[in-house]
Amino acid sequence: MRLEHPAVAPLALLVVSTLAIAIYAPALSGPWLLDDYAVFEPLLSALAEDGLTGDALASASGLFKRPLAMLSFAASAIWHGQDFWYWKATNLALHIANGWLVYVFGTLLARACAPDARPPRLLMVLLAGVWLVHPLNVSTVMYTVQRMTLLATLFTLATLCGYLHGRLREHGSRASAWALLCGIPAAVLCKENGILIPYFILILEVTVLAGHRRPRWLSHVLAAITVLPLVGAIALVLGPWWARLIGSYAWRNFDLAERLLSQSVIVVDYLRWIVMPRARDLGFYHDDIAPLRSIFAPGVVPSLTLILLLIVAAWTLRKRQPLVAAGIAFFFVGHALESSVLPLELAFEHRNYLPAVGVWIAVTAVLASALGQRRALALLVLCAGLFGGVTLGMTPLWGDATRLHDYLFKLHSDSVRARVVAVEQRLANGRYAQAAQLLAGRREITLRLQAVRLSCLRDRHAGGDASEALADLGRQPRIEAMALTLLQWLAEQARYGTCAIDPDALLAALRTNRDRSMSPAHRLRLYIAAAHLNRRIGNVEQALADLEGAARLAPADPYAWFFAAEVAAESGQLERAQGYLARASALPRAARPSMRRLDAAVRAMLPSS
Repeated sequence: MRLEHPAVAPLALLVVSTLAIAIYAPALSGPWLLDDYAVFEPLLSALAEDGLTGDALASASGLFKRPLAMLSFAASAIWHGQDFWYWKATNLALHIANGWLVYVFGTLLARACAPDARPPRLLMVLLAGVWLVHPLNVSTVMYTVQRMTLLATLFTLATLCGYLHGRLREHGSRASAWALLCGIPAAVLCKENGILIPYFILILEVTVLAGHRRPRWLSHVLAAITVLPLVGAIALVLGPWWARLIGSYAWRNFDLAERLLSQSVIVVDYLRWIVMPRARDLGFYHDDIAPLRSIFAPGVVPSLTLILLLIVAAWTLRKRQPLVAAGIAFFFVGHALESSVLPLELAFEHRNYLPAVGVWIAVTAVLASALGQRRALALLVLCAGLFGGVTLGMTPLWGDATRLHDYLFKLHSDSVRARVVAVEQRLANGRYAQAAQLLAGRREITLRLQAVRLSCLRDRHAGGDASEALADLGRQPRIEAMALTLLQWLAEQARYGTCAIDPDALLAALRTNRDRSMSPAHRLRLYIAAAHLNRRIGNVEQALADLEGAARLAPADPYAWFFAAEVAAESGQLERAQGYLARASALPRAARPSMRRLDAAVRAMLPSS
């Protein structure tokens, strides 16, 4: 069968997809990781107690709560329970589907550049193949919660393919419009990156579609897309959002200017990871990357220069080499949200999942133009083989929790997060001496709190450093999410009496830290933890004050009022308990099964009316 035969490309894509599945298969038995716990434990609990409610489908991450992604997690929970092999297999299936869309997208781009020529389908199969087996994508596909990224990419690529298909038809403007109207909301409701779709469209119109007739409505849309960022930037600076944006940096150990400087170097690092990936650079622990404080810091000026040169190259080549220009611009637009002004962590691999498509489109176009299609095919086959080999060496690690965390800790020994998880692995297996060795001499507050946890588990006593560590927590310029989690855990041990720890020191730490910059969910948990602890030591009035504060933080959630009613009732304040109960019962969520059980328990403590 000749390479140009129409059946070759689909058959080759099927072979590539099968190989990708085989390469990823060893990772499917892997563990939950980091944010998996924060997202899935509340979801599973909510489904067990109340069923599929709106709250269960609301993510704590993101402006729009990502309900479509959460619905997919709920479906996994309903169909497969806690057999997480299937959860990860769903992620892999989405990754394969995205690979097919990369092939379709590349083929449509080639058609747009040369409408009268046969599109290089086999070249686009290999483009998709390189992307499918690329080792940088492992931490997106096998980190279960990153299904949000997979789904947003699915809808983004489907929208771009639908849009291109419509634009390449003689009377396809309606199809293009429907692709945008349906695709953008779907992508945004999986992850906010979907809001970048109009800017990807603008790239396509300036590059590969520049020579195609443009309907009038589309010209107006493109003009609006061009102007909107400027209007949005002015509104951001002049409005209240700017103060909120700057204030949210209190959660980080860098400010806005330092983040932008750091991102200039990190984005160039991303390019290197995409084009020349090395296993030792990869993983999901990148909190060991120090923020850059000055434009004269190592790497900043060369990185800014390279970024500027690439942007200039994309603009210069937009007519002569539109695929190259489109690919370069696609990468930078793909990073416009998560690698710019938002106060997110400095680096994460999943941010490259979609932008890497642009890089490989540009690389493929350069190779085909410089070497011809057959040599370009040979080089892409070589890249796919090399990348697939690196990925195949990584996926067995991802299938074994202990091996994975030990391996990543060796690569990122300066990462506090990696060290915390490595210690937790040893604590889970009762290897307290090894855990103590990893914590010895560490002065980071998170690791000091983990040392207190170690003492609690090993000795049922917090140890002599506990009070000092809790006091120092409030003196830190910022507090990490892991430190908050450890603080809550220590409060729970004190509440149940499973670890001897000074309750006054714990309560002081809870009060001091809950007023700092943090997510509402974390602050709410600190209020509830303080209420439980105050209740245990008999400080009823303070417990009720904590619960009233919790209720103000979550006005739609009746739990704090029910809890307050219970505390008031058991202390003999029956009238006050009735008032709290009335407030709880008036909220719509009080009708849920879990809340009805609380309601019944509290009413059983009160005299019948």
